Amino acid sequence: MQHDFTITELSENFTAKQASQELLHKVLGMMAGEDGRDNRSTDRWDLVRTGCLVQPVPDRAGLWAIAP
Repeated sequence: MQHDFTITELSENFTAKQASQELLHKVLGMMAGEDGRDNRSTDRWDLVRTGCLVQPVPDRAGLWAIAP
């Protein structure tokens, strides 16, 4: 899964994480696999990828840096 987030979206995720809220911006996907050895059953997994890869720069209002 791949997605490009804007710095605004990542900063909103950071703010939500600090407030113990659900992260707003995420990538949703689904993966499926068929097993011919098991009566051709299909397994499915729902995937969610999210994060907050930035943090505010101390003493520099409005500036963000990549989180270590």
